[in-house]
Amino acid sequence: MNSNPLSLAICGYGAAGRAREGACTALPDIHLAGIISNRSELATLNWQTALTDPKLNAIAISTENTRHATLVEQALKAGKHVLCDYPLCFTKQQGQHLFQLAAQQQRVLHVEHIGLLSSAHREAKHELSTLGTLKRGTYEFHGNWNEKLAQPHYLGPAQFLAISRLLQLADWFGPFELSDSELQVDDQQLTLEMTLNFSQGGQIQFSEHREVGLKRHRRFVAELSRGPFEWKSFPKREALFQQDLQHFVQRIHSDKTCYYDEALMIQIIRQLEEV
Repeated sequence: MNSNPLSLAICGYGAAGRAREGACTALPDIHLAGIISNRSELATLNWQTALTDPKLNAIAISTENTRHATLVEQALKAGKHVLCDYPLCFTKQQGQHLFQLAAQQQRVLHVEHIGLLSSAHREAKHELSTLGTLKRGTYEFHGNWNEKLAQPHYLGPAQFLAISRLLQLADWFGPFELSDSELQVDDQQLTLEMTLNFSQGGQIQFSEHREVGLKRHRRFVAELSRGPFEWKSFPKREALFQQDLQHFVQRIHSDKTCYYDEALMIQIIRQLEEV
């Protein structure tokens, strides 16, 4: 690995941006070059300066979802490596374009999905691998809904809130096709219901419900060829942003591949695009 610290700027200073800032301080192979924010009292760097600074190697995008794709494209064209919060974009065509652009620029485009790094996900993946093929299952997720999430100009298409959980299922069971999808959303709540038909066999009924004040909860129950499986995620204190950032650095300095299948992510973007 290259011994020179990676010079990184963070664009966006919400919860994810602050978490990534904390991760930077814990990694000696990263130099935090500055914070780019619409709030002038928080910004230490502006976007155009970051793009044109030859000493700045990479930019982490942690803005509102609707700005991700545009900022990623600008950063790649400026010759920067890019780490982006999910979702990368809202169409398959745009996702493919951004990865093709990264390849043309010989830069790393890495989309964060820290849930796949968690010990709970990895332990479940190992156990599921011993239980044979999927027959059927249900995945239920509950979470909070607030004014910010209810704003389309911030969130984008509301169904993309589910992308991390859908990628989790794809990481466990492989690609799937959606059917019977239904989305209901207003100022107070979101309900998304879908049927997932997996290429390797089996079906999962997926539901995501968000409501103002609703506590975060998830449960997955499945029947596999060698027996039943039940999973409830109880978050542990794990340095997931730090792990993800270290992985990004390793991808830049070596031929290390992403910790999940990026083609699956693009397939899921295509599926959600059609909901």
